[in-house]
Amino acid sequence: MKKTIVIASIIIGATQTAIAKNHYETNGCIYGNCEEIQYLTTLKKETEKHIKKDIIERYKGRKCGLNIKIKKDGSISGFNNIKGDYELCNIVVEAMKNIKYPPPPEKHLEYKLEYKP
Repeated sequence: MKKTIVIASIIIGATQTAIAKNHYETNGCIYGNCEEIQYLTTLKKETEKHIKKDIIERYKGRKCGLNIKIKKDGSISGFNNIKGDYELCNIVVEAMKNIKYPPPPEKHLEYKLEYKP
């Protein structure tokens, strides 16, 4: 009887681990940071809509990292700590200035974004 219980607990543990791994691979988040990860994904997708496809292709392999401050209404209030490819960062910043994003989750008003086309 004990062997059956041990085997069952091992199977349950393995199943829970597989579910957590699948959740992370699907959504890119675990441990309570899902809201932030999902909002960052929204920021990137909305930004890419405003950057021409040929520019995205031209800058493949390069990256731009920046901190973004977002107002509660979804508008950008500032950028800082911009690092990476200078030209790509300028393109990203200019595109983001003209976009009104969805309102951010209340507890997050500053985001660190790494943009890699």
